Amino acid sequence: MVAGILYGIKPAVTAIVAHAAYRIGSRVLTNGVFVAIAALAFLAIFAASVPFPSIIVAAALVGVVGGRIAPQRFERAAVHAAVTGESHVPALIDDTTPTPAHARFSWLRLSGVVGTCLLIWCGVIGILAVRYGIDGTLTRMGWFFTKAALLTFGGAYAVLPYVYQGAVAEYGWLTATQMIDG
Repeated sequence: MVAGILYGIKPAVTAIVAHAAYRIGSRVLTNGVFVAIAALAFLAIFAASVPFPSIIVAAALVGVVGGRIAPQRFERAAVHAAVTGESHVPALIDDTTPTPAHARFSWLRLSGVVGTCLLIWCGVIGILAVRYGIDGTLTRMGWFFTKAALLTFGGAYAVLPYVYQGAVAEYGWLTATQMIDG
């Protein structure tokens, strides 16, 4: 019975993800340059199996170089406002509001937060490596999802191709069907 329910839910989940990707794309892909970058990224990851981090680096380089050569083709704020009709409405906390003391930059606070996070992460990865070995599945999963967290941005829809490529194609932790079920 549960398998039947999940089997029926799969198309709905796929439709929800496809619709979300369409909504995001319609807001972001506002000119031919952005559409071309997205199409090339799609072809690179699905047709050529290029690693996701390489695609991100290539897209960033295109943005940096293109933004210097033809900045008008890489501007988005004006295009977004023109397309959506949105204008800037004053907010309760706006650009002119002074930054509170707890939110001001401090090298001491930054080093403390980064140091604490690295200590926790190294401790967890270290325990996994000691317990299961450096090539243990859980240790590799910890390292893989660390890279996923650091190398992907843009939310769940941006990380899905990377996770699919690693968990299904590279490591074989899941089948394609299990990935869709998940």
